[in-house]
Amino acid sequence: MNSTRHMMKQSALLVIMCAIAHGCAESVPEQEPLAPTGPPLFEVIGSEVTGIDFVNVLVENEDLNILQYEYLFNGGGVAAGDINNDGLIDLYFVSNNGTDKLYLNKGDLRFVDITAQAGIVLRWAEDRCHHGGYQ
Repeated sequence: MNSTRHMMKQSALLVIMCAIAHGCAESVPEQEPLAPTGPPLFEVIGSEVTGIDFVNVLVENEDLNILQYEYLFNGGGVAAGDINNDGLIDLYFVSNNGTDKLYLNKGDLRFVDITAQAGIVLRWAEDRCHHGGYQ
């Protein structure tokens, strides 16, 4: 009985050692990273051009932290939709613990902050944003 167990342990050890040796023996050749073949798909456009200067600043304290509010670092979100029926997509940014911002699209990727005119006030720890259209 002991010899059978001993033999099984040795066989198992041999299988494990072979698997390790096989895994270590094969090396995958390094591949060169692919170089871009054309112009970039996206371009960074600064706030001085777009007019969008929203930043979701997260400030932790004893009352507002990851332990008290588990979604703190998920960010608030953004909704995109045409709020004034001019055919241009306007943007609404939600802040976790700051002021939300509403930007009116003026075309050509230029936006105007209309938060104050829209009556948007400071809100606390919002975690989602929705926009819908109904006809």
